[in-house]
Amino acid sequence: MGRGLLLKLIPFSAAYGFFLVNYVDLVAYPSSLSTPGYHLWLFILCFAPSIPVLLILGLKGWGLALGMGLTASLMNDLGFCPAAAILFGGSHSFKSDPFTFYSYQLGLHGSEVWWFINLGFTSIPASSYYIAATIYLRIALASLALLKWYRGNVTHDSFKGPPRGAGNHLSTPPLKRALKG
Repeated sequence: MGRGLLLKLIPFSAAYGFFLVNYVDLVAYPSSLSTPGYHLWLFILCFAPSIPVLLILGLKGWGLALGMGLTASLMNDLGFCPAAAILFGGSHSFKSDPFTFYSYQLGLHGSEVWWFINLGFTSIPASSYYIAATIYLRIALASLALLKWYRGNVTHDSFKGPPRGAGNHLSTPPLKRALKG
């Protein structure tokens, strides 16, 4: 269950974040910057595919669900510029060269603020440092959550050979076989 599920759901989350979430974000841009609670709703949208995972697996699936949502969120933040080019070509109002975009997203513009994160109840200046910190934190949290889920759900028994006492002489340790004669 574990490995196959992980290998299907994480690429799905990445594609979902890159194409669907970025499409919504790009269609709403730039009016989204003044829509009350827009970024909170966008973050919730990133976690929408995780809901069935929790309904099916219960709380056992929290690591997978968290990893999926954070992966979609990362694809939104890191894929915004290329998604604009792929989905809308040159016709979109968001125009930024990739070097400038990624240098901002990864913290190289310091405390420079391009926009504000609109949560509805408050607004947070999205400085280059702040965005970079959230990106690096999400990468770490997603990695840890997925690793914890993977370790708890993937068994490596298939690498150990047949179980002991399976009825064949190979399952008996060599010393015991020698003593039995």
